[in-house]
Amino acid sequence: AIDRDMGPADEQAIRLNPVVKESYNNLGAIYADLGMYDKAMTNYKKAIELDPAYAVAYYNLGMVYYALGRYYDAIAVFEKGSEFSAHVKDALYFLGRAYGHVEEYDKAIPLLLEGLKLTRDDAVRYDLYKNLGWARLGQARYDEALVALQEAIKLADKEAPAYCLLAQVLEAGEFLQTQYQVMQNPPLAQRVLLQTEALNHTI
Repeated sequence: AIDRDMGPADEQAIRLNPVVKESYNNLGAIYADLGMYDKAMTNYKKAIELDPAYAVAYYNLGMVYYALGRYYDAIAVFEKGSEFSAHVKDALYFLGRAYGHVEEYDKAIPLLLEGLKLTRDDAVRYDLYKNLGWARLGQARYDEALVALQEAIKLADKEAPAYCLLAQVLEAGEFLQTQYQVMQNPPLAQRVLLQTEALNHTI
């Protein structure tokens, strides 16, 4: 995220005034958009060095780590940045996802639930519910996974990932209660069946 409207080239701004944290942050964002992650990280870290409470730069640095699959680094940076309150909603979401990637579901779930309290954006809520279902699946808490994934599907019933996860819940759970609940909704049951068949063909 860029912290202000872009004016003249930020590299020039840094040459003229090498202590402007926003210029380093913005230059980092440009490099990140170009996929030049090493240079992006260098600039975000410089912005943080200039202002250790600069939450935007922590969030951006965390996003680079997340994109690179360096989830433990992302967790550390998101947690540090959350102390300074900017981008709390987005940071909670990606922090929860990062914990899910390292299978620390007990830490992921409270963050995802908190994120749901903070946003009314349906696209974000879909992702939060989807990842909550993924985390509950990882805990083998299949009924709770089912509830979360059904909420995700209500918000975006044409998106495949929640259906795929729901198919995995049914396959992993193998118990009648969950199957009965899903089969009470024939359109949902049909989509889950299709996703299950697709999943089986890829294994």
